[in-house]
Amino acid sequence: MEFRPDPIIAEALWKLPTTSVPDTVWKHTFVRQSPTTPNVRGARWNPRGVPAIYLATDRKTALAEGRYLAGQQPQAIKKDRQIHALRIDGLKNVLDLRDRRTLRALGVSETELESPDHGACQLIGGTAEWAGYDAMLVPSARAEGANLVVFERKTGETFEMSVIGSEAIEPDEGRTAPE
Repeated sequence: MEFRPDPIIAEALWKLPTTSVPDTVWKHTFVRQSPTTPNVRGARWNPRGVPAIYLATDRKTALAEGRYLAGQQPQAIKKDRQIHALRIDGLKNVLDLRDRRTLRALGVSETELESPDHGACQLIGGTAEWAGYDAMLVPSARAEGANLVVFERKTGETFEMSVIGSEAIEPDEGRTAPE
């Protein structure tokens, strides 16, 4: 099923501020996964068929997001995980959705932000990509930091992303509470 943008949400997004992003961002991966590969299956902020690369603005947030993802697998993954530092440059039109009041006005409550049903968030993300944004800064559902969702089809020829460091994650690294 092809994504259909919401014109009312598009109008609201066009009125919001854009922002710059840090030069260094972070990504959690499983060992055989490239940190620069977009998600095309759909996730919290991108509907299926809208390629997006999920990054975190700090290491702690990337670890929290990765720990959650590893725990959601049919068998919890305790090893073979990595954390990567990436240098990015050339994102021109980045939507700033970190303010939770803005998200509520767009129809995403705190409950929906953390829900396994990503419909409300995907509607915003898919519409943002359709509306021409390169990326969005959004609050993490797993930590205090922010995530950068890069829309691969919208980044121009000036966008560059390269891995500047990678390391294995210890099984308990990033743990914030006992299980």
